[in-house]
Amino acid sequence: MCRFFPSPAIVVFVFLLAPVQAGETPWQEVAPQASLRLISSDVVRNGKTMLALELSMPETTWTYWRVPGETGIPLQLAFEGSRGVKEFEVIWPFPKREVIYGYVDHIYRGDVVLPLELSVEGDNPFVSMQAVLGVCSDICVPVFANFELELNMEKRDRSQALRINQALARTPIPWDQPSDVIEAIAFDQKNQQVLARLSNSNIDFSSMILATQNSSIVFGPPQKSQIEGIIAFPKLGANGDEELYEQSFTVSFMSSLGPYEIEQTSVSLADIGG
Repeated sequence: MCRFFPSPAIVVFVFLLAPVQAGETPWQEVAPQASLRLISSDVVRNGKTMLALELSMPETTWTYWRVPGETGIPLQLAFEGSRGVKEFEVIWPFPKREVIYGYVDHIYRGDVVLPLELSVEGDNPFVSMQAVLGVCSDICVPVFANFELELNMEKRDRSQALRINQALARTPIPWDQPSDVIEAIAFDQKNQQVLARLSNSNIDFSSMILATQNSSIVFGPPQKSQIEGIIAFPKLGANGDEELYEQSFTVSFMSSLGPYEIEQTSVSLADIGG
């Protein structure tokens, strides 16, 4: 069973590196056959630049999406010691949803590039980044890594920029097609599920992942309900009911045009017809 185990079963890997002046840091092995590094496009547009955390792992090893699921922990980043870094945002590629040892998780397997958008200022930004993430195979361990990277904005790293752009192409973007996907969404507390009335029958709802701003609230795969045109996302776990009324939900999904997401504010159960 893939769970996070208390000491001494947890193996913690910590690395401290000297600054590197290139579009990448050296690889750091953080678990057996699993390595991390930081890569950079070395391009600034409108005060922002793109970096990425790159993971090299076998297909039998995985890490977690922004809503990790029932067993994982989300990626945690800090930029203490950086120069010229004001804000950052992780831009998440669409994950796989898997049931692992009976638990629903949202994961990435194998080689992964996680884009990071940084707001920077000054002529010579310096990145000092601390990362904590879960890496799993037979067991799960939280791993720790530190990266230091001088950004050279006078010399664009085209190969790394291409790899970051390829990862960005796999991230959900706001739905911009003529027809809506979901007409309404509501929380059914009695049955511990969120109901969504579909308005586009051409979308394969089976890929949909429902999430809120609270990454600890997890929903299972969507299921057809007894009401025509309505699907149900079962809520997993006992906590968080008070956060599901009149709140904004994010629905991420795959389509024939690629990954998309929509934001939907919940309505009353009566309004959805549930």
